[in-house]
Amino acid sequence: METSAGYSASQTIPSTSLVEEFGVCGRDDEKETLMKLLLSDDQSGNKISVIPIVGMGGIGKTTLPQFLYNDDRVKQHFDLQAWACVSEKFDVLRISQQIYESLTSDAFFIMNLDLLQSKLKVALMGKRIFLVLDDLWNKNYTEWDVLRRPFQFGAHGSKIIVTTRNQDVACMVCTLEAHRLRPMSEEDGWLLFEKHAFKNAGVGAYLHLEEIGRQIVRKSNGLPLAIKSLGGLLCSKLTVGEWESIYIEQ
Repeated sequence: METSAGYSASQTIPSTSLVEEFGVCGRDDEKETLMKLLLSDDQSGNKISVIPIVGMGGIGKTTLPQFLYNDDRVKQHFDLQAWACVSEKFDVLRISQQIYESLTSDAFFIMNLDLLQSKLKVALMGKRIFLVLDDLWNKNYTEWDVLRRPFQFGAHGSKIIVTTRNQDVACMVCTLEAHRLRPMSEEDGWLLFEKHAFKNAGVGAYLHLEEIGRQIVRKSNGLPLAIKSLGGLLCSKLTVGEWESIYIEQ
């Protein structure tokens, strides 16, 4: 999905674990559902549980794990945390490198996969770990199996969240039921748009823009990335005419 307003659903900038300034709007039920899964034992008996988050581009698959990753309950529950942005090109060595650097906060460039996975094994041995693999596209089970091998040395109760747009990928990696993200509600979308379009001033200072702003949000179909992008684009435009032109271009 792409609009002339400059929004594209494709991910071109690698994600990080940092939560954005304005936090997460809505999705309270989804956040708590996933939190319970992270903090509870896997009743199926798996040593490491894999929880896929599935949804279309721009729907917030990255934002939700960011919130969980930075929650104090998660930090206290797990011994180690790591974040890796996978994207379309699945390179086991590169992804393993990202995971190792995230775990150790140490840049350690190794071209030998065996040596790198051996170091990961030592770092993870007996530790309860929480890993986020963001934006996974690869459906090759053999490559997935090689990537995850070091994690079998972590402690029981370790968790991996995988975000993906592809249901087949979710089925391949999951040990727990996939969590499919729904579009934001219109009211949550408006709250998100308001934060980015009006910053700290709030809509009260720009009441003449509220009606067209709500129409823009409605046309964004509940996609948080589109709502944020349009809000950021419009924050420097203060006339109804400018906002209407963006609405027409959507």
